[in-house]
Amino acid sequence: MKPSIKEVCTRKELRQFVHYPNALYKDNPYYVPTLEKGDLASLDPEKNHAFEFCEGKYWLAYDPEGKIVGRIAGIINRRYNEKTGVDYARFGFMDFVDDNEVVDALFDTVEAWAREKGMKVINGPLGLTLLAYWWPVSTNCLPPTANTISPTTSRSCCEGDSAKIRIGWNTVLRCRTTSRNGLAVRPV
Repeated sequence: MKPSIKEVCTRKELRQFVHYPNALYKDNPYYVPTLEKGDLASLDPEKNHAFEFCEGKYWLAYDPEGKIVGRIAGIINRRYNEKTGVDYARFGFMDFVDDNEVVDALFDTVEAWAREKGMKVINGPLGLTLLAYWWPVSTNCLPPTANTISPTTSRSCCEGDSAKIRIGWNTVLRCRTTSRNGLAVRPV
């Protein structure tokens, strides 16, 4: 399915962005719902002091019928970049249905934004700061370094469905349908 990607611009859209994983994973027995009020506050520049040195942009993916099918955030932590001397962007808050076109559209969007901002590297999933949390559903089917991906992706890998996560701009981890535990790395 070819999704449409829309930047989150209104308070209503931000609430939809925050609520989306709770709707997506409602039937997943391993998912612990987020505290939406806390997530709203953490993504609000008026309430989160990290925005004094960070900037963020959020996007939602919609299917042709207008249903939300994914989300992703782009983040730039200027303080971290100054300290490391590298122009890093981050992606985070990524959740999506198991559809490669949705994944590609979301990552293409955040990557284009990062390039537009002059960033040379993108990594994640990360929050605004190194202290920000991201609690995926943990499964034992992936290596520890790949275990920080979305619950849908972790679950899909274990169940043999196709899903992928981009790591950097040059690599894709793909969970293959031919192997429950196999990950293959290939250039984009």
